[in-house]
Amino acid sequence: MEDNWFFYLLIILSIYWLYKYIDYRKHHEIVSEERKKIINQPVPKYIQQSIKAYKAGIFTGEDRSPLAYVGYKAGKTVNMPNRERQERLAVCFRLEITASLPAKYKNWGKPATYLRFHKMQAHLNMLAHQRKRRRRYEVAVRHWQGDRNWFLKEKGYKANRLRRYGFRY
Repeated sequence: MEDNWFFYLLIILSIYWLYKYIDYRKHHEIVSEERKKIINQPVPKYIQQSIKAYKAGIFTGEDRSPLAYVGYKAGKTVNMPNRERQERLAVCFRLEITASLPAKYKNWGKPATYLRFHKMQAHLNMLAHQRKRRRRYEVAVRHWQGDRNWFLKEKGYKANRLRRYGFRY
């Protein structure tokens, strides 16, 4: 009996890993369905109009980013309401990124993945940090910081769940 402890340990570990694998597969299926629902949500008309204008070359702004693609803008000159900016962020999280964007945005990952979440929040953070010392950017910086905080709070749990169950990139 004492000589078989290693054999029993292997059996216990095998059962444990089998349980973990079955649990992972079950949750992967659930999260996969949740992701499909996120991606298949309709895009509001006003965001569709922004996308159409962007594709037509009607673009105002400093950066042709995925956020600009969905019409996201911050600052007092634009005066876009919080709810509208946040909805544009949510749509950017779930949309396929167009090939017409600059090459530096090709690594933003697939829609509704942890990588997309990470790149979006890092981009908002970068925008705020780049301009926080510039005059007349105070409102825009507040918007970027507030929108980033909203995005982390609103999408952070879901993004981590996506990452944990196979949707990292």
